[in-house]
Amino acid sequence: MISMTSASIIHFIGFVTRLDSEKFIPAWEQYAKKEMFRKKAPLLLHQENGSRNKFSFISQHSWPESETHFSFTKSDKAGYFHDMPVQVVHIGGYQSIGQINTHLHKDVDCRLLVMAGHHENDPAFFQSIPGSFRLNSYQAYYESCTHGYLFEYFADEQGMEEIINTLKQRTGTEHIIYKDCLAPHI
Repeated sequence: MISMTSASIIHFIGFVTRLDSEKFIPAWEQYAKKEMFRKKAPLLLHQENGSRNKFSFISQHSWPESETHFSFTKSDKAGYFHDMPVQVVHIGGYQSIGQINTHLHKDVDCRLLVMAGHHENDPAFFQSIPGSFRLNSYQAYYESCTHGYLFEYFADEQGMEEIINTLKQRTGTEHIIYKDCLAPHI
């Protein structure tokens, strides 16, 4: 579970690959272990079937705001995904602007990650979507982030359908359903 405080920067890392979970997760675990000295286990999300986005997996890492160094270079990728068809993309570091819900109720919840562009001028819209859900809201912390905002919804399947139908009417957003990956070794 990711431990997040108001002074944490959440880094999102995207992985473009056709590898299945069984082949990808062991390599990702090796990468994640280097972060364990911080005692904040990263979270790995896997794209649900039917979702269309270039990232098959997304990893979330919580870092203290005071520690802005986030080493993620081509040499890191080569060391952890050597000879594997994996493209690693640093989506960016984001600061929480809403309540943090880190507990996914696995029996009933789905997780929907919505990526809104830098041109988004009404982030309150994402909180006012009708339906029953819990929401994490993130705003780009660095200018180099690929999106201006990220919104992470937690709801049951029916609630997720309502959210997605509302979002389909709004331009400039990408929405992808992810499920938590169980990475037992970290």
